[in-house]
Amino acid sequence: MYELSRTIELEVSSSCIPNNLSTYYSDENTATYACVAHRDQVNIVKWEQKDPKGAKLESDVYEIKPDDVRRRTIVVQAKLCAVSQRSFPLLVVSCTTHIAIFDPLTKKQLCSTSIRELKHLTKYPFACGISVVESTILVGSSSGEIFVFSCSGDSIVHLKTTLNTHSAPITDIATCVFDSLTCSSDATGLLVVWGKNHKVSKQISTNHSISCLNVLRKHAICGTHFGQVLFYSTQNGELMSEVSAHARPVYSISVAPESAYVLTASEDTFVRVWKLHTRKPEPFQVEWRFSVTVPDFPIVGAQFTNGRGSQFAVAAFDSKKINVFRIAKKPTQ
Repeated sequence: MYELSRTIELEVSSSCIPNNLSTYYSDENTATYACVAHRDQVNIVKWEQKDPKGAKLESDVYEIKPDDVRRRTIVVQAKLCAVSQRSFPLLVVSCTTHIAIFDPLTKKQLCSTSIRELKHLTKYPFACGISVVESTILVGSSSGEIFVFSCSGDSIVHLKTTLNTHSAPITDIATCVFDSLTCSSDATGLLVVWGKNHKVSKQISTNHSISCLNVLRKHAICGTHFGQVLFYSTQNGELMSEVSAHARPVYSISVAPESAYVLTASEDTFVRVWKLHTRKPEPFQVEWRFSVTVPDFPIVGAQFTNGRGSQFAVAAFDSKKINVFRIAKKPTQ
């Protein structure tokens, strides 16, 4: 179904952290942007389909520095967030010391918030879980607080408020823009469904160790540290399906809303593509569509690069490469 299309060279290798790949496709210039984190650095790389294979690509490395120069920071997650106020995404970086938001066009830092000012400061603080809802950016933390940043105009970003429903470290946050649904998960397995205006609409106790999360067609899709992929209804909290998808922790879940494809990737070197069937009166179904392994390539991030699911990118621990797969063209008769 998919075949290896090209390999993108990075300037830094990818750290072993969940969701360590973020992508953005620009319709304006038909270019794909991707970013990965390595220690205290973030690398953004850009490529176009017309670029010759092996050509030197446009690449930027951000050195992430804490406000206090006496402390060292480690990047826990980096994500390209397409806010409604801008034609180009912002780079949001969550760290062990602070949360930083950059404008990739100017390479300027627009906002920095220390996480040492958490209401419930933990011994080893960190920020983790990044999502965007229209002009609002959400970032989770080790205390369970979710930071809410408001974006106005091209370059104005400020901390608006914090959400305090969770009492354990946030593991991931995901949003489905089509259904105006946001879900967050924490280390206890609690899954919180947020409606508009950041109001809690449902809390689901999964009793699972959730490593990553995404949302598609009013279902929260949770990956676990034991390789399972769980599908929960965000309307009634029911567990609709449980798939033993991987042999190692699931490090990334991506969705393609236009095709209802779900991409799961794991430390076990496998990437799998599933089709979600939710149309009534047919029964709920998760259909396997594709699987590929990249030998000696413990995957830390995988993302569809467009809403159709026709292409996805894969990043691996300690590797300076991103492998890009495309749907294979059928041979002409």
